[in-house]
Amino acid sequence: MAKLGRNQPCPCGSGRKVKCCCGTQRGPSPEGLAWQTLRYQARKFAPVLRPYTEFDIDRLLERVIELPVRHYSLQVRLPRIWPPELERLRAGVSNDTDDVADAVQAAAATIDGPHLRLTLAREAADLCQHDEIDLESLAIIVVDLARPISLFVCASLIAATAVSLGRCPTPTGLLVAAS
Repeated sequence: MAKLGRNQPCPCGSGRKVKCCCGTQRGPSPEGLAWQTLRYQARKFAPVLRPYTEFDIDRLLERVIELPVRHYSLQVRLPRIWPPELERLRAGVSNDTDDVADAVQAAAATIDGPHLRLTLAREAADLCQHDEIDLESLAIIVVDLARPISLFVCASLIAATAVSLGRCPTPTGLLVAAS
């Protein structure tokens, strides 16, 4: 069977050409749009960080990395079925091994994406709106989430894994045993 040309009538019966109907996806992909949104938000929040020195930004980043332990909404939602990379991270967190640094990079790569990062940015913005975190912390989070490799995603993943294993208290202070 011959391939339909762009200017032929669409087989869906709409009477329109294939290029204007079912044959072409127009606009950016959902992932591309999410990345654009993250980059736009990072550019919007970057001026908040301009007065700070590199040392001050490092201190702010250290403070921000601890936020997922205190705020459950900033923890990554873990999948029900753990891929091997997450199992390796789980084993590293469970046994307190030095393998956690390598394991978190591999685990983050399996679940990371622009939609996850947008969710974390929205949750951080909500916390800032309710005065639970300051504007500088929100700016650091958003700028970090727009980077190719995000330290905040890794910190969020480690916190969520530790809470799921009972190795770290939940934000309310409860220590939950792993099931």
